[in-house]
Amino acid sequence: MNQHEKIVKALNDIAPNTEWTISGDDLDNLVWFDKSPRPTNEALEAAIANPLPEPEPSVADKLASVGLSVTDLKQALGL
Repeated sequence: MNQHEKIVKALNDIAPNTEWTISGDDLDNLVWFDKSPRPTNEALEAAIANPLPEPEPSVADKLASVGLSVTDLKQALGL
């Protein structure tokens, strides 16, 4: 994951559902559009250094990755 992707993940981790844009990999290029307060650079740097773990994919997502649906599985198991 490059620095830009790490910044985007950190922003989504600590400020979900907010409006902003960033160009490149410098926090000084972060433009905050949201009405909520902009996270401090210190908070963002901490979130970059300690990202939240990615959620475990759901059963439906795992089935979809191999071209199946929950309905397909139920039918195969006779449920």
